[in-house]
Amino acid sequence: MTEERDSLIPENVGKKIYTPAACFDYKSLSNISCKLNDLHSEYGHCLRHRSVIYLIYIRNFFFDYTVKWLETGYLDEELRWASVPLYNSIHHWYKIFDKELISSMNRVSTKYYAHSGIVYNFLLYFYGLYFKSSFPYKYLNDESSILNQMINQRDEIIANYEEEIVKNSDEI
Repeated sequence: MTEERDSLIPENVGKKIYTPAACFDYKSLSNISCKLNDLHSEYGHCLRHRSVIYLIYIRNFFFDYTVKWLETGYLDEELRWASVPLYNSIHHWYKIFDKELISSMNRVSTKYYAHSGIVYNFLLYFYGLYFKSSFPYKYLNDESSILNQMINQRDEIIANYEEEIVKNSDEI
């Protein structure tokens, strides 16, 4: 869930500011999406509806996040910085999914689930509302989010940063 202490962003060492380990670089981000997809295809029929729905929405978020970053062409370092605000929400999703997954697996049953029908579709719709109103989905999809502002105004941000560096070096 959290990156290793020795690989923290240097400015964040000693602080409680983390990047989700899945967002450490493009490879990690695409790997988590693939692993969640494999988990769904291999064990989805054995899990209850709620577990599968959590798995679907979390997987979809990571996949969409990967696609968005690949389209921008930004560096891994920028991905790490931009993912810092997601840590608490992703950690919260992880805890909820982990609890639901353990509950689903501890219930001794030989049932297989089809994940179709009225109940499943209602749960899919209901949890879709929950996930789409959550911070990570808004951070990814809302045009006024910090992430989209950073992507759309990257050149201006870099120019301002370079001006600050020049200004500070002149003062020294």
